[in-house]
Amino acid sequence: MIIVSDKTEQLTPNIYLAMHGCYGFCWLLKYVYFPDWGFELELHPVLYVLCFGSAAAHWITSWLVVNASGDAPAYLVCLAMMLFIMGMFFMYVADAQKFVFLKYNKGRLIRE
Repeated sequence: MIIVSDKTEQLTPNIYLAMHGCYGFCWLLKYVYFPDWGFELELHPVLYVLCFGSAAAHWITSWLVVNASGDAPAYLVCLAMMLFIMGMFFMYVADAQKFVFLKYNKGRLIRE
């Protein structure tokens, strides 16, 4: 989308791409090292279409970022990166804790 829109030299779309690319790569690593077996369920085709449709809605945000005129202010880029890093940290730490707890406490609920 960045190449098609000829925004390869614009900072904001490239930061957005780097953050989402990093998120996707980390998600793949998480799946390898501490997977969530809840994602291994077979979906009914209608549910699959609904899940895909809701995930595809994220392309709207990408389109808005790429097609905006000019770059975001520096404070906004810093805030976005800070929130992104903190969100990644807490999400993956929580997923790792859940994985380890369930691995060593089979049949017990997480109460903490």
